[in-house]
Amino acid sequence: MSDNTLISRIRKLTPEQLDAELASHEHNDIGRHIILQEMTRRAVAEAARPNWIAWAGLFIAVVAAILAGISALPEIRSWFREATSDQPSLAPAAQATPPVSTPDYGLRPTEACRQAIQAHYHRVFGPNLAFQFDEATEAAIDDPEKPGLKVSGWLFEARWNFKAPAKSNFPMAAQFLARADSVILTASVGGPFERWETKVAKDEGQKQ
Repeated sequence: MSDNTLISRIRKLTPEQLDAELASHEHNDIGRHIILQEMTRRAVAEAARPNWIAWAGLFIAVVAAILAGISALPEIRSWFREATSDQPSLAPAAQATPPVSTPDYGLRPTEACRQAIQAHYHRVFGPNLAFQFDEATEAAIDDPEKPGLKVSGWLFEARWNFKAPAKSNFPMAAQFLARADSVILTASVGGPFERWETKVAKDEGQKQ
């Protein structure tokens, strides 16, 4: 009997008949292997088929979930009512929030502002100075005379040194906060800011 014929016949046998075929001595090793394969195939198919216990467990879980949802409906409705009643009280609080104000930086420093700085340091160190001014950027600096308040304007750095024919080499630098043609604050690089008028008065006093 060919293998294909044996396989076709084996597929039609009942489990008891398969056991009897395997127990008989009518088949060679190949035949016995084919019978064992069929028995294994049937066992795997049977194990993969869900039994009534699995279906019953699934049905019970679905029914329990439905009942739990029905029992929780009153609590869910009360939660939605509380959330809806809280919404009107939140609206006035949101409206009471003050709008964020944008600092008024004023106009960029003018040439007159830079000339005022040069004139002051010419009076202190003499007229033989060369100046260099960096590009100004918007800034808000703590007011040195009014704690908690800010002074807004344009911040830039100036550097200067003696020029020929002077033999002195003493590079200096300072920061300035200005608006248009007015200097508001000044500070040495990395130092605390002070009012420009205060700085000028101190320098003029030391010179005298």
